[in-house]
Amino acid sequence: MIRVLLVDDHPVIREGLKGIFARTCDIRVAGEAGGGAEALQVWRELRPDVVLLDLEMPDMPGRNVLRTMREENSEVRVIILSINMDEIYAERLMNAGAGAYLEKDCLPEQLVEAVRRVHQVGAFFTPEQMRRALDRLHRGRPALAFDRLSERELEVLTLFSQGLSTNQMADHLGVTAQSISTYKSRAASKLDLAETSQLVLVCEALREFLRGR
Repeated sequence: MIRVLLVDDHPVIREGLKGIFARTCDIRVAGEAGGGAEALQVWRELRPDVVLLDLEMPDMPGRNVLRTMREENSEVRVIILSINMDEIYAERLMNAGAGAYLEKDCLPEQLVEAVRRVHQVGAFFTPEQMRRALDRLHRGRPALAFDRLSERELEVLTLFSQGLSTNQMADHLGVTAQSISTYKSRAASKLDLAETSQLVLVCEALREFLRGR
């Protein structure tokens, strides 16, 4: 069971999040907080598996809460939620240790998947975030034609970059391990990479780029 701490100064938002997780069988809300100082207190008491953290709170900015949590426990798993988030600022939060960033109007299933993935491997990127990061990563270098990838191939590449094994990707997508290998081979071919081992290097570079390491 994944234990989640909800941090948002709007009770309506917290109630909505609790409603989303109430429909899952593997996630439960362990606690909630309406401000930054309260969030740190509850977090220290409960030590939840994942923290859903609002950026804008009246007593303490979310980035300060994230920094304090990271200073006390570098392994803390945090998902940033915001109404509107500047792309560059979002990257800085990822570099500061956030496992994911999502806008509050994201689909419920995407939020649930983010919680599961951040708990499992420490990071979650949407395919669109992945595509933008790939474009920036290779800006000024020989072009890799990421726009040639199908949505499924891009999804596999996203999961691959987040550290999932072939079997984990297969379970997640509901396909066979052989299908995953096929998607990786097709992606490597479309990106004009000589072999799938080069795809590993691309994904490792992307992971380091996204995490600022």
